[in-house]
Amino acid sequence: MCHEILHVRRRDWLFTVAEELVRTAFWFHPAIWWVLGEIQLSREQTVDSEVIGMTRSRDQYVDALLAIAAARPQADLASAPLFLRKRHLKQRVVSILKEVHMSKMKSFSALSANLILLAGSCWFITSAIPIYGAPQLISDSAGVAVDMGGAQLMHRNSVNYPPLALVTRVEGTVTVQVKLDSRGNVVDASIVSGPDELRKAVLQSVLNWHFTKEYANGTRQVSIRFELPKSVAAPAGTVAGEMGNSVMGARLQTIRNPVPPSASGAPPLFSALEFAGSDQVRSDLSALIPVHPGDPITPEIANRTQVAVHEYDEHLQASFRQISPTEMKIAVVAVPETAVMATPALMAAPADRPIRVGGNVAQANLVTKVTPEYPPQAKEARIQGVVQFEATVGLDGHIDSLHLVSGPPPLVTAAMQAVQQWVYRPTLLNGNPVRVITTIDVNFTLVQ
Repeated sequence: MCHEILHVRRRDWLFTVAEELVRTAFWFHPAIWWVLGEIQLSREQTVDSEVIGMTRSRDQYVDALLAIAAARPQADLASAPLFLRKRHLKQRVVSILKEVHMSKMKSFSALSANLILLAGSCWFITSAIPIYGAPQLISDSAGVAVDMGGAQLMHRNSVNYPPLALVTRVEGTVTVQVKLDSRGNVVDASIVSGPDELRKAVLQSVLNWHFTKEYANGTRQVSIRFELPKSVAAPAGTVAGEMGNSVMGARLQTIRNPVPPSASGAPPLFSALEFAGSDQVRSDLSALIPVHPGDPITPEIANRTQVAVHEYDEHLQASFRQISPTEMKIAVVAVPETAVMATPALMAAPADRPIRVGGNVAQANLVTKVTPEYPPQAKEARIQGVVQFEATVGLDGHIDSLHLVSGPPPLVTAAMQAVQQWVYRPTLLNGNPVRVITTIDVNFTLVQ
């Protein structure tokens, strides 16, 4: 009774409420539970010391603690737990028997040390796990400035200044409204305002953008400012030539390097993962790819790596680069799907020329999908992998043409026969149907 009355006089319930609020805010942090347990133990030991000082009955008090611990209450509900931890009872009894005097200064020092430890733990967690990673560096054409309105992107394609607009000295701001799917991918876009000569370049770029998930299933407005760069005074042929060279360089980056064996004939060893994007995405990719530093990169591992990267984000692809006779690194890069769309030849092309869109954009419009049958001979030989096509989808949603990009030969025929029957909803730009070029991946796994 004396023990509990002292708790009331000390107003310990106020501290208990504050501690439980802290525990609620940091419920899953093990250090918080430990710190609060130590604080509560120190409080109980302080009250124990005061009780013994008032009653002069140390032995009887220890007997009372042990009797209460051994008692089994008959009621189904208890007003409060008798002891916070079993080890706390032991520590309290040992402290009493050793006649340890819990002075106010010692109690205050222990509380201060625990609070400092709590603050240090919170600081370490927030600094070790940053909220945002490093921004992706985008190489837009000279004179192009993109205003995202505060939105965050996982990645986006660069925006090119149309060469025809450079020659005719057209500049201005294009405002585009984009519609996002459940993963943050842009699935539709419409121009709100801006010069006609600049709209096509904007639409072709934003259709391959990928916003972070907090903007999923919503709409956003993006403003892109086009200002004539100083180099626009050069002759038209020079501007076009420079653009052509930059486009050719971008196209060469998308060629998938083979995985050659080392000089000894053994597969090269994986050394590092290279990705010029956020640390969070790099961490996700490192956990997904089926290879670790020092492991051999076989053709099967290379194929599974491509599948893993593509399933994480269809705008990314893995490139295998030899860095020594026995070592190879994997570079994950964004596919520059619209890099070839800003050349003068395409600017002067007919209006019905197909545009290239990301695989996720086309997937969102897929209405009829025929699943390919796994060839029995390929299954018996345990052949699996991804068959990739480049498809042209017509105005009516049917596939006009289908070209093989890569894939195990025993699986190609079955995949082609199925994909040729797929039907899409027409892709719309400013409300009008357009022909599109997209990539289609058909994944064959033995679990099928």
